[in-house]
Amino acid sequence: MAITKSTIIVEDKLKSLFDYLPLFAINSFSYKPIFMYGDEIELNQFFKSKNNEDIPYPLIWLVYPYVEQHNYSRVKIDKLDFVLAINTNAAMLNDERIEVSYKPLLIPLLDNIRELFRKANIIIVKDNSYIITKFPNYSDSDKNKVVDRWDALKVSLGCTIYDDILKPIVY
Repeated sequence: MAITKSTIIVEDKLKSLFDYLPLFAINSFSYKPIFMYGDEIELNQFFKSKNNEDIPYPLIWLVYPYVEQHNYSRVKIDKLDFVLAINTNAAMLNDERIEVSYKPLLIPLLDNIRELFRKANIIIVKDNSYIITKFPNYSDSDKNKVVDRWDALKVSLGCTIYDDILKPIVY
């Protein structure tokens, strides 16, 4: 019996990429961005599983569902959505959010991800194009939801991920 190539697991490939992201300094503490994925139910389950622990931020959340088109050695995804999120203070106005959340934290995280994808040998971003949507002071008003109040960026892109061994990435 012949051994066939395995199906590419997109989440595993993305996790291996995001493991190369540099540490992030927030309030004199260093954190590694956390990568997770799923739909809204999974997101709420993720927060519930943390109980009253501090949720690690920044959070990179791959939004389900998305469609994968598999070939022999690659998978093409026309639209992949990530949410980059940090916990925020509800009292801030948007001009403060730009200065406190977006400029020092979310935009540099986005820049690091773009640089990571540019340097990686296993992913090609279609047209090197990223669609960015800002979500300042985001929360879900449904009391059954457990999502913190966020300042967030939604990042949408098309990409092809290859079934190669990821070469080391240096920033």
